[in-house]
Amino acid sequence: MKTLIIGGSGLISTAITRQLVDRGEDLILYNRGRTPLRVDGDIAVVRGDRTDATRFEEQLAALGPLDCVIDMVCFDPAEAASAWPHGEDSSQRSKVEEGNGRLI
Repeated sequence: MKTLIIGGSGLISTAITRQLVDRGEDLILYNRGRTPLRVDGDIAVVRGDRTDATRFEEQLAALGPLDCVIDMVCFDPAEAASAWPHGEDSSQRSKVEEGNGRLI
């Protein structure tokens, strides 16, 4: 499964990263690179800042289709919508943008 973790090197997300590496998942971390990665393994890292929404969405689109996105630094519906996998049902994205979607 191709999984993106936005964050992935913090206190809580390190445990998630470790579990996914142990399971052999195709794992990509998107973060600013300020916190050292504490997990060894086959992990792709994309450096960026999600607060630059235009660049963030361009970088995510360049990753291609994703099976799962785990957003560890999402604070509002607009940020959730920007992390929604590109090419997905736009009606579902609209629900997230309006705050009516299910955020996990």
